[in-house]
Amino acid sequence: MQTAYLAVEECLKITNRRVNALEFIVVPRIEYVVKYIFTELEERSKEDKFKIKKILQVKKSIQEREELESAELEALADGNVPVAFEQVDEDDEDEEIGEDERLFS
Repeated sequence: MQTAYLAVEECLKITNRRVNALEFIVVPRIEYVVKYIFTELEERSKEDKFKIKKILQVKKSIQEREELESAELEALADGNVPVAFEQVDEDDEDEEIGEDERLFS
């Protein structure tokens, strides 16, 4: 009976060590790894959102540029000069200079 009691006691000690190892070492490590994985996934999703926004901005600016160029080409084909290419009259510049000179006289 005493020998059986010692064998059971030894098995309990081993089992308690294994339980403690699982509880205080293995489980916390696994929880840390899971937390790290979730953090990395969140960062990747944020990066992906940022990349998508940036790509959409670039596409939008390219599309706007193409629309502007096509409008300018249509205007040139119609014989109209786009506002961006209109020349400034020299008389307008002289008037501005004249007004500035009056302020300083």
